[in-house]
Amino acid sequence: MTVGDVPVRDSLVDVHIGKSRIIELVNGSFPTLQNVSNRVVLTPEQSVDLARSAIDATELCGSPHSELEILPTDGDGLLVYCVRISSKRPLGDFEVLIDAENGREVSRQNLMVYSRGDGMGAVYTSNPMHGNVSKERLPHLTSHTLKGEFADVINEDADCSVATDDVHVYDPDNTHFDEVNVYYNINRIHDFFRKLGCTLMDKPIKAIVHYGDDFDNAAYRPFENTIIFGDGKLRRDYAKEECICWHEYSHAVLQQIVKLFYSSESGAMNEGQADYFACSLSNDPKYGEWVASKMGQPYERTIENNLHYPEDIKGEVHADGQLWSGALWELRTALGADIADLLIFKSFYYLKSGSPRFMNGVNAILTADKNLFGGKHAKDITAIFDRRGFNRVFWGGAYGKKDIAKVLMFQRMHRE
Repeated sequence: MTVGDVPVRDSLVDVHIGKSRIIELVNGSFPTLQNVSNRVVLTPEQSVDLARSAIDATELCGSPHSELEILPTDGDGLLVYCVRISSKRPLGDFEVLIDAENGREVSRQNLMVYSRGDGMGAVYTSNPMHGNVSKERLPHLTSHTLKGEFADVINEDADCSVATDDVHVYDPDNTHFDEVNVYYNINRIHDFFRKLGCTLMDKPIKAIVHYGDDFDNAAYRPFENTIIFGDGKLRRDYAKEECICWHEYSHAVLQQIVKLFYSSESGAMNEGQADYFACSLSNDPKYGEWVASKMGQPYERTIENNLHYPEDIKGEVHADGQLWSGALWELRTALGADIADLLIFKSFYYLKSGSPRFMNGVNAILTADKNLFGGKHAKDITAIFDRRGFNRVFWGGAYGKKDIAKVLMFQRMHRE
């Protein structure tokens, strides 16, 4: 349908004819237009400039196209330019309607077809000290918010980000940026564990950004299966550092397999494995560089260390976890990331619940190696843990007076 050689938008009729050449179905519409309410003032070139500015297209794929159309609106017609732009930044095939008289944006659609449940978002792929914001794929979305198959992100300070085209792009100082960053990084760590054979996290875990007022921490809450991210006061915003997200998620993974008391050596192993997996995925032994930088510190912790059991015990699970994570990182260096990641993850299934000791953790890793690789790496595993002082605890060797005194001191510090 046209009016004065100008096509009327969405005025098509489809006639379906069957094998017997009988009309089976007619669908479509011919809108009724009383009059056209505006006139053409702009040129097609001007409409392209206006549309490109409206979507902030800074990098194009090919040349934009503009065509004059009549848009039916409540019995009247509105002359618009239908501008089609294939854009690389922002990513999409956009159809933008521009009023042909005054240049206002009437509507826009991103017609690009993503793979199932995928969107796009502006994120930090590493912490802000190591990279700039980039636009990345947001997988597994199930809504036009930051809710998907494996993550459900909530903003405590504002309504959640909504994007009907599933493109969530914000500047880092926008309240919604943290939602996008956390959603992206939860999916990265989910897929990491999924490749190791973990299916227990194939459900949405809740994450809350901007939690509390100047909350100087991030944490996993097992009763609610929720990760919370504070904005920081003495430290920087926790949601912007990928390894913080991965650390807390690793607590959640362990919780699904075996429940450890959060104290003494069991608490240290819990913290140590969380540091390890966060650092293994980032391929960087330094943990918490971004959040600690506000205090002039190079990092929160490093798992590339020479700490030795039991003399380096401090009586606090994060500090003592570095003894365990240091051994795990050395294991990764010796065996390679793929084998070490798999052994450490599978060892969770051989830990007893409650308050296992470091000796039980070593046994669990050796058992995983025996079942997965026929004990191929037992010599390397034993040597690494021997060098770090776990040997006598593991093998039950003879203790001298000094050794006994250190163990008793450790037990008193942990109130055992």
